[in-house]
Amino acid sequence: IAKREQLVSMGMITRQTRSYPWSGRNNNVRHPGKRRWMTIIKGLVGKRIVALMLVSLAILAVVDMRMRRVNDGIMLNVGVPPDLVVHGKRQAYAPVPEPHCGKFYIETKHKGYNDVVRAFNNRGWTLAKSSDDAHIVYQSKNIKGRNYFKNLKPWQRYSRVGGISTFESKDGFFDGFREYQEKHPNAPMYFIPKTFRLKEENHRQAFREELEHHGGMGRPWVLKNVNVNNGQGIEMLGPNSIALKTAAERVDVDKNNTYIAQEYICNELVWSGGQKFDLRMFWMVASLDPLIVLYHDGYARVAASSYDETDFSSTGKHLTNHEFRGNVDFSDSTKDHLWELVRNHYNLNRDELSKKIRIDPVQHVRNQMKESLGAMVSAFRHVAFANSTVKTKMENLFGFYGCDFLIDNDLDVYFIESQASPGFGKPNDDRVDMYRELFRPMIDTVQEINQKQELDARAN
Repeated sequence: IAKREQLVSMGMITRQTRSYPWSGRNNNVRHPGKRRWMTIIKGLVGKRIVALMLVSLAILAVVDMRMRRVNDGIMLNVGVPPDLVVHGKRQAYAPVPEPHCGKFYIETKHKGYNDVVRAFNNRGWTLAKSSDDAHIVYQSKNIKGRNYFKNLKPWQRYSRVGGISTFESKDGFFDGFREYQEKHPNAPMYFIPKTFRLKEENHRQAFREELEHHGGMGRPWVLKNVNVNNGQGIEMLGPNSIALKTAAERVDVDKNNTYIAQEYICNELVWSGGQKFDLRMFWMVASLDPLIVLYHDGYARVAASSYDETDFSSTGKHLTNHEFRGNVDFSDSTKDHLWELVRNHYNLNRDELSKKIRIDPVQHVRNQMKESLGAMVSAFRHVAFANSTVKTKMENLFGFYGCDFLIDNDLDVYFIESQASPGFGKPNDDRVDMYRELFRPMIDTVQEINQKQELDARAN
C-alpha cells in the first residue's frame, strides 16, 4: 500500500473510471494512464449449446445485435432470451456424403497434434488419407502456399476462418479496435491499454506529446515489433529511461519493421510465488453462419522471475511466454489455482474491492474477458468473421484461437493480444485435462451445428 501511494504521488498512477454493467454503478479505480471508456454491452447476447454445458463454455456476442443490461449479481450472458432465434442465412445446407461422415484430416503435425487426434478418436472419428475424404479438415495455423478455401466442398468444415491476420497482428489488433471505437463511441473499450502505432508520423508525434506533456515519461511502456511473436522483438521502456526518450526516433530510423508502443500495466496481481503472470484464454468460432463464438477459461502463464515494476533492465523478467518461463511449476498454473488466487486476493482486500465488485470476484474477471472478446468479434466481424469475405465453396467454417489478458490488483482486466495459433504449454496431467475440455467439445459442437443445419436450415 505504501508503494502504491508513493506511485500515486509521483504521478505514475492516475484515477480513471470503469463502468461495469454487472455491478450497477460506476467504479473509481486506479491504473496507469488509461483513457476513460464507457462500458456498455452492445451486441452481446448469450445462448448455450447443451453439448457444452458440462465444460462451462459460454456462447457470446454475435448472433443478435442488441443492447442488454445486466442487474446486480447476474452473470454476463447467462440465460437465453425467450425471443432469441439463431439460424443461418441459407435455405438448405449440403448433407455430408455417407462415405465421408466421421472422418477428419490434419495435414501437418503441430503443437497439440496428438491431443487433437486423441480427441477425434475418442469421439469415434477416423483419420482420412487426404483432405478430400474428410468431413472436418483441422489445421492450427495457416500453411503458406496452400489455399484450402478454393478446393474444399460445401459440406466440408475447415478450421481456419478468413481474415484472421486482421486481429492476430499487433498493429492490426489495435487498428481494428480504433476504427470500431470511432464508429461506435459507446462500445466497451476500457480493456485496451493506451497504444500508439509508431509507423505513422502522426502517431509518433502523439506519442511524443504523451511523453512530454501528459506524464508519459514518468510511466513504463512496452515497445513491440509487430513482425515477430513468441516474446521476440519486445523492449521494456522504463520511466525516464534513455530507451523511452529515444524510442520514437529509433523506430523512425528502422524502415524494415513496424512497431507499436503500449503502456505497461502496473499494479499487477502476482502469482502465489510473487511472479508476474498472464491469462491464456481460448475461444472458438463454432460457426460463421450463424456467427457463434465460445469462451474457455484456459490457464495462467507464470513468469520465471519475481514481479518488480521498478526494474525494467531485463525484458525477460516481464514476459510470460513459454520461451521465457524457465523451470516454473506448471502444476500451479491451472485455472483452479488462478481462481483461488483471485478469491483470496478479494477476501484480503474486501473493504476496498467490495465497493466496486458486487458479484463473485471470479465472475467479475470472467465477465471482463467475455466482454472484451465480444467487443473484438464485433470490431472484426466484417473483415474476419463474415462469409461474404471468404472466397470458398464451403457453407460454414470454424476456428480455434487464443487471447492473452492481464489482471491488476483492482481485479481489472486488460486485453493484450489475440492469437490465431495459440500455444498450449508443456504437456502434463493438468494440460491433458484441459485438452479434453477444449478439443472434445469442439468436435461435438461442429458436428451438432452441422447436423441441425442439415435437418432444418431455418430451425432455431
